[in-house]
Amino acid sequence: MFIKKIQLFILFAVLMNSPGLAQVTEMAGQSICSDGNNSTDISIIHTVPEKFYSLYRDGQLVQMRQSAVKSQENSILFGSFSEPGIYTAAVFDKVVAGFPMSSGIPAKGNIVISQAPIILSMDSLVLKSGDKVDFLPKADTPGTSFSWTSKALDGKSRGQSKKGTDAIRDVLYADGGTRATVVYTITPYITRQGLLCTGRSRDLVVIINP
Repeated sequence: MFIKKIQLFILFAVLMNSPGLAQVTEMAGQSICSDGNNSTDISIIHTVPEKFYSLYRDGQLVQMRQSAVKSQENSILFGSFSEPGIYTAAVFDKVVAGFPMSSGIPAKGNIVISQAPIILSMDSLVLKSGDKVDFLPKADTPGTSFSWTSKALDGKSRGQSKKGTDAIRDVLYADGGTRATVVYTITPYITRQGLLCTGRSRDLVVIINP
């Protein structure tokens, strides 16, 4: 164990003292909420000649690029991306068979692509006056939260909250002996690495019979 620690220390020292490798390399690109139709260009800046630059999505290698021997450019464009994930990068001195031979030096920053959540199908609810709505929306993206507002569509209803988050749990009444309708407009949202993505709102229709 002690020998392995010494070897790792020596490897780190070699990497840190390799010409240009310890230079601060930065990622460039815009974090976005992806709807499947948009994308963002991801590149790396402050590159140096004859080094290897890798791009990762959620820790998995996406691609590897090498800077030119006498590069006049100061950046490398990895391409345009739309698949959700957290994109990071690193710089290496040596690569064998397409794989880096060290842990590399992480690039500064990251790019986040988050999917705008979509609310799954909702059926209308039919209740009797005095029944309770107990409804938790569902979305296609794990970790989605919900905000909602309500409005009376017809008839004389009471009991509905004006607004709320996540589950809807209102006891609703239809007054005046006639049917009433309440509409809850639900909006999905998710936050990933500080990036807020809001999906399209959908309506939940609740019919209250007297």
